[in-house]
Amino acid sequence: MPLKREYLDQGRPLQDIYMASMAEKLHNETQALALLSASLGRIKSSHSSTNNSEYQSPIPQQAPPSGVDPQMMLHDRMDSLEQEIYRMKRKYKRRTDDMESEFQELQQQILALEAWKIRNERSRKSERIWILMISLSLAVGLWAFGAR
Repeated sequence: MPLKREYLDQGRPLQDIYMASMAEKLHNETQALALLSASLGRIKSSHSSTNNSEYQSPIPQQAPPSGVDPQMMLHDRMDSLEQEIYRMKRKYKRRTDDMESEFQELQQQILALEAWKIRNERSRKSERIWILMISLSLAVGLWAFGAR
């Protein structure tokens, strides 16, 4: 089953794996066709004594491709898969390390904001106390001088 172009464009190793699997399928199909044509050739030779023109039609025979070992193709595919898995593992390890460092930075920022908030609240409390003391002093002073 052919894959979509968007899927194959994700990476070169994926394309290599896909090409290796397609080459292996092509190899298997050519071997199957070669076996089929060989069996048809045997049937044709057994019926050639009848000299019937229907059985005399030539069937092209394909020789299996030489030098292509399915075991070697399988090992190549497995190596490609292993390399791709290793690359993905490194990539995601890098991503998790980056995310952990960002998480730590965010935690530090949160701690800094909490410390700033606590300092601000303390300073506001002291400002409120001073404002309350001044307003009470003025009220007592106005009352004391106003009563005279």
